[in-house]
Amino acid sequence: MKPAASLKPSHRSKLRLSEAATNIIASKHLYMMLTPFVLYYIIFYYMPFGGLRMAFMNYKPFLGMDGSAWVGFQNFVDFF
Repeated sequence: MKPAASLKPSHRSKLRLSEAATNIIASKHLYMMLTPFVLYYIIFYYMPFGGLRMAFMNYKPFLGMDGSAWVGFQNFVDFF
């Protein structure tokens, strides 16, 4: 039989998890109101970073972002 002290931490973590889940469910309307703002920032501030990275690459659509060669500022030198 295991000592009671070794069972307490796992019991506490389960208790904390259920308390957190209960709090999230209780305030689900607040999370639903927060969702459009989070989506806005993801769409208009996070997703454009792919295009910014693409500006420094010799991008080939069939190779994708990982397969295309990195050229650094050469695209900007050619442009100017």
